Order: sequence, then C-alpha cells, then structure tokens
Amino acid sequence: IMEKHDGAIDVRSNSTGSTFRGFLPAVLCPGQEDQEQSFGSVSFSGTILIMDDEPYIRQILKGMLESMNFTVLEASNGDDLLVRLDEIAREGRKIRAAILDLTVPGGMGGVDTLGHMKSLGYDFPVFASSGYSEDPVIAFPGNYGFTGSISKPFKSGDLARLLSCHLSPDSE
Repeated sequence: IMEKHDGAIDVRSNSTGSTFRGFLPAVLCPGQEDQEQSFGSVSFSGTILIMDDEPYIRQILKGMLESMNFTVLEASNGDDLLVRLDEIAREGRKIRAAILDLTVPGGMGGVDTLGHMKSLGYDFPVFASSGYSEDPVIAFPGNYGFTGSISKPFKSGDLARLLSCHLSPDSE
C-alpha cells in the first residue's frame, strides 16, 4: 500500500522495542482550496545546506527548497556536513542557512553538529528538524542555539513559513 502511494516506511529497533513510521505524500482532494498557495510562490536565493541520514527525506526536502529557488547541498550526518562546510569555505561560497536532523543513528546529530559549527565560527541561521515532535529541541530551539525548528513530516508551506520568518526572500 505504501509503495502504491509513493510512500515509505521507516523502522527503528533497539533492545526495548521497535518504532514504525509511515510516510505518505500529501494530496489535496478535488475542489479543496490549496492552502499552500500563499507560500508556494515564495522565492529565496542562495545556498542552503541540509543534513538528514535518510536519503528519501533529503530528496523530498531538496525538492521543496529548490522550488523556493535555493541551491541545495546535502549531507548525511554531522561529519559529512562539516567536511562540506570546509569545502564551501575554501571555495569562497556563502551558506544562507542549514537544516539539521536531530537524530542520526551511528553519526553526529544536529545538536552536536551545531556545536562544532559554532566553535568553527559559522554564523548563519540553522534550523532543527526531527520526527520526534516531543523533543525539547523542537519545542525550544533557541535554548539549544538553533534559529528555529520544524517537525517531520511537514509540508512545503510549513517550511516556507519557517524560512520566511527568519530569512528575507530574494536576498543573500
């Protein structure tokens, strides 16, 4: 059923049990007003860096951000992101913002990555992203050094609203 609807299932297991998360693309019903329309035309510029351990989430997020006119660079974990930042800095390019997944099994997650970024002097808006909406970082991102946060799964309008609150459109 999930495959037929272009969805996916995420399974995580540990010694205390298993968690199953299902992802299905959002579809408007015929005749339903597009509530995303007011944010669908938001246009930004610049490069945004995304970090998530799930390739399909990076692909979806990249599509959303490219539709807002961002250039998107991807990283699968914190170490990968720090290497990308070093490469970008050596090229003299600027990063407009970053979106970091908080939980990266077997790798450096968002909070630790942000700490390393700040210790290296990077100073641009950084947003926390997580499928665990009860995470205190999502509820209080500023307390952890993040500019803002967004809970997965989210729609492009949610993402546009978050970015519009913290980034000015069409400027670098």
